[in-house]
Amino acid sequence: MDASDNPTPGNIARVLIQGASVGTAFIPVWGWIPSLTLAGFDFWFGEDFYKWLDSFQ
Repeated sequence: MDASDNPTPGNIARVLIQGASVGTAFIPVWGWIPSLTLAGFDFWFGEDFYKWLDSFQ
């Protein structure tokens, strides 16, 4: 199942955050810093954050 199968606020945020993490990796020279920061926050806090967003639905 992917975000398009169940477009909840948490799934939409997941796609946007992961897209931003990948997109910032293409910034020349320093792009890896925001990319790894976003990926780290997504790894540590992501699932709780997405569940919290889904609680508003």
